[in-house]
Amino acid sequence: MTGFLIPDAPLPSARHLRLAIVGPDDCWAAALVEAFATVGRTVERLSLEELAPARTRAHQADVAFLTIRTSQMPSLVPRLGDALKGVVTVICTTSLQHDESGYFMQPVHGGSATGLASELLPGSRVVGAFQQFGPSHLALAGMGVFETDVPVIGDDREACDVVEELIDEFRGLEPVYAGGLKTAAAIEGLAALVGEATAGIGRPVGFRLSSGGIKILD
Repeated sequence: MTGFLIPDAPLPSARHLRLAIVGPDDCWAAALVEAFATVGRTVERLSLEELAPARTRAHQADVAFLTIRTSQMPSLVPRLGDALKGVVTVICTTSLQHDESGYFMQPVHGGSATGLASELLPGSRVVGAFQQFGPSHLALAGMGVFETDVPVIGDDREACDVVEELIDEFRGLEPVYAGGLKTAAAIEGLAALVGEATAGIGRPVGFRLSSGGIKILD
């Protein structure tokens, strides 16, 4: 097996996937790593502060969770070079903002965080997932006590299927393919609704998607 996967190469079976997370060393990253640990998964944490080793190890991953803020993507993502070429790169961030009036989505080049990342990583297999949830949601997911749909977006269906398999390992999480990159802005925008609902109820909330819209699970 080569150090990275070209887009047309088959991915290994789900149980053999090598996972990494690329981005700041913050509470969200810690929550994701800890959540995956509860289902027997190891996620290697890669910091852009140590760029050379991060490039090398990201290059060897099958799935990399990218947690770089949307505003920092144009300056930071190109520094990864070809490290994510052929890698299923899961965009976990959005342009969600918060002020005294509530939660809202900041306009972003490319229309969405996933769209922007796709432009910056033309050789990567870009997928959007986990974008509506904060550290507290992930902590509950790791304990198996959080129920919600988890939208998965992307034009590469094989890559999306792999991400859905990973999500399906968590009790209570239901992966839902929510369309290609053209739907990314709308799906990422659900983060604002979840943020408002979580703030209003006072605890993390999940949701269900249907043809009729979204239902908050309180």
